[in-house]
Amino acid sequence: METKNKVLYIDGFNIFYSCFATYQANDSNGEPVGGFIGFINQLRKLVDKFSPQKIVIVFDGPGSAERRRVVFSDYKGKRNRKKRFAIVDLGEGEKVEVDNEQMQLQALFTFLKLLPVDVIILPKYEADEVIAYLCNKNKDYTNIICTNDKDFYQLVDSNTFVYANQKKTLFTQEVIFEQHRVIPANFVYMRCIVGDVSDKLPGIKGLGKQTLLEKIPNLSTTPYTSFEDFWLEIENLEDDSKLGKKLKENKEQARLMYGLMKLDYTCLNQKAIEILDSQLEEQSKKPYSKMSLKMYCVKQRIEEHIKNFDFWIRPFNFTHHHIKLSV
Repeated sequence: METKNKVLYIDGFNIFYSCFATYQANDSNGEPVGGFIGFINQLRKLVDKFSPQKIVIVFDGPGSAERRRVVFSDYKGKRNRKKRFAIVDLGEGEKVEVDNEQMQLQALFTFLKLLPVDVIILPKYEADEVIAYLCNKNKDYTNIICTNDKDFYQLVDSNTFVYANQKKTLFTQEVIFEQHRVIPANFVYMRCIVGDVSDKLPGIKGLGKQTLLEKIPNLSTTPYTSFEDFWLEIENLEDDSKLGKKLKENKEQARLMYGLMKLDYTCLNQKAIEILDSQLEEQSKKPYSKMSLKMYCVKQRIEEHIKNFDFWIRPFNFTHHHIKLSV
């Protein structure tokens, strides 16, 4: 990784909910706070690991799935953000569900508001679209994206990397190729054929990754410049097999999936760009008071999870406002 200034982008809900589901923590009143505490502990570890000069935490905005759902009604299985429950172990095998997801999110947002990081929420846009736009516009920095979502692999190049916190793996161009036998620039073309189970985006039935690579080996070697460039190779395939014909007959479905999966600087319209610019400007001017943050931790009764506050906060005392992102 180059020694340029580093910007750390965090896929907010992706990280919060992975912590909410797995991180066991209670405040001094016995209230479960695993999502909140897990998130801020992950954040601290990421700062230690990457020493970024700027941190941008992006959450899905209200109605964020609707634009993609207009194009494809079954996107994400038509689901809204599902309600989640924290689990409290009472001992002797007895467990109860606690409905405090929103309370934990509120605590997290207040905490991040007091921390010297940028928090971005664009109405009608998902975090992947915002992060993709900013990474494409800021190639002069080393961009590190923290997420467990494979959709981001298509952004990986010599300036942009994906860190999967669950796998504890930094995905570089070499790692993605080693694991998937596809170069990152072509990852979206592979996915528009094989589909994306997590977002309920169907592929072409019968065509898995291995079969596709056998039919189109250039996915492993040669970046395509556009969907049409990619599809021209499919049309020119000398393959009269059942699967070969099926592949050629599903151009419009593949094009639809490509449009839903593609991440680049075209993800945001002009109005969204203006709102993003305004939010970044507002975040750059927000005050930072270490004492206010410390008092908030006391108020939230989480002192046992941040026992040495001065040590915990130390790596955040960087001049992140000196790093200005292009919009």
